[in-house]
Amino acid sequence: MARSKTGEAISAARRTTASLKRLHAFIADAERRGGLLEWQRGRAVLGYIQGKRVIELAAELGKTRGALNRWL
Repeated sequence: MARSKTGEAISAARRTTASLKRLHAFIADAERRGGLLEWQRGRAVLGYIQGKRVIELAAELGKTRGALNRWL
């Protein structure tokens, strides 16, 4: 997997209002269905977009940094 030119996993161009709405809907749907892994992935992406570091998110979600990097 190649790194982006800016070093960010999620480019600013992909952080649109519509994308954030879909992400929030994805998280809510996963929570409603009891999909823990999907909920964790959605929360990780949202946290990253909000400026949290991967290591912080990994600790919060009880996952490895490698797992979070794959999700992002």
